[in-house]
Amino acid sequence: MMAAFSTASRLRILYALLEGERSVDELAGLTGLSASGVSQQLRVLRHLRMVAVRRDGRNGFYRAYDEHVVDVLRTILRHLRHDDDQPSAPTAA
Repeated sequence: MMAAFSTASRLRILYALLEGERSVDELAGLTGLSASGVSQQLRVLRHLRMVAVRRDGRNGFYRAYDEHVVDVLRTILRHLRHDDDQPSAPTAA
């Protein structure tokens, strides 16, 4: 599971899926990655069971694998936002 969080591109894809199902082209537009780059990362994320795909003809629509994945991502976001609200540690003189 930690491999899913090891690259920024995978994280961008996962966070783009928090709002729901998306196609490769939608994910490419939201993340700034190429469609082929998104597809490569989705392959890894599917193998790690972080995303699932629904096929509609030739099109695939990706979503977070389950609520556990969504919970982990939202917890990370809450932590980062909480950390941003904390004052900086004093520097040594």
